[in-house]
Amino acid sequence: MNPQMHKRISVGWNGRVESLAVLAEHRQAIAEVYFAPPGIPSGRNNSATRAPEYAEHLETLLQELAALDIRGNLLLNGLCAGEWTGSRAWARQAVATVARYREDGVNDVSCASVTDLLLLRHEFPQLTLHASVNLFIDTVEKSAQLRHVCDVITLDRSLNYDLERMAAIRQAAPQRLKLLVNEGCLAGCVHRVQHFNALAHNRNLQTAYCKFLFARSPQLILQTPFIRPEDLPHYFSRVDGFKLATRDVRSAEHLDLLLRAYSDCRYAGNLFDLVSSDGIAAVAALGIPLYLPNAEIPADFFQRRVAERGRWLPEDPIRPEMVFRKRRSSRVAKPGPREDLPDCHDPT
Repeated sequence: MNPQMHKRISVGWNGRVESLAVLAEHRQAIAEVYFAPPGIPSGRNNSATRAPEYAEHLETLLQELAALDIRGNLLLNGLCAGEWTGSRAWARQAVATVARYREDGVNDVSCASVTDLLLLRHEFPQLTLHASVNLFIDTVEKSAQLRHVCDVITLDRSLNYDLERMAAIRQAAPQRLKLLVNEGCLAGCVHRVQHFNALAHNRNLQTAYCKFLFARSPQLILQTPFIRPEDLPHYFSRVDGFKLATRDVRSAEHLDLLLRAYSDCRYAGNLFDLVSSDGIAAVAALGIPLYLPNAEIPADFFQRRVAERGRWLPEDPIRPEMVFRKRRSSRVAKPGPREDLPDCHDPT
């Protein structure tokens, strides 16, 4: 482990008890493990949290974290709670959920809603509150609004290579700062809000917007906001922690690979094994091989990304025929009865 990575990694719980041994092995690098409560909207598809064994496994996790001196971080970070959104029912649910997990020693909570942060600050003044990456904090003005509301800000991924704006927030904000380092989503993706809203409703959008771009031009993946392990030292003085997207990791071996790469700040394997993205996963499911040895990436990769501030200007942007490949009927379908439409307000 790089000594500068001591207690700086935030890692997601994938619901698998076999991952506990991996967390124990990397406990010197892990500051916190973030987890979703059963059945409550979060920033990922929550089907795993509905599994019968999930609640039992979560209890085991929280007991293990206490023994390992690792903090648990409760996620209330869904972008939508359906009919519950902004309601007294949701407020009661949020307060009850936090109180429930405080009994297990959880004192950190992440939210993607400023109203939830305000509520929890009022109800639980001693909590360590985290502004989720999905609050999209990317300016000094936004961070200033949270001055008295939260203790930690996970900056929007659009800042990962915008060192000037990152420094401005660092200077102005009293909060500790984190970066999400292994997300492989399109820079400035116009589909992001709709995508995460759908995930909060436990729905994966079948279009997987970015997969069409990635399948057509896999090199675009290299223009996503991920940060290579080798480049973490550039951020040691700029932020306090590094978040890994790992809730979708399906094996303890893969979790170990990610933790080892980022805690050591070096990695020689396939770059695409590090990067988390629904679009990349969709491309792989199409049978398109994605392989790039991380060691073959030019040494000036970081400097080049910083020079362009991580921005991507599409030379070949997405077009309708990339999504709708089959010839569509010229007839306009009449809308069906209201009850046949998807329920966009399902609080689950």
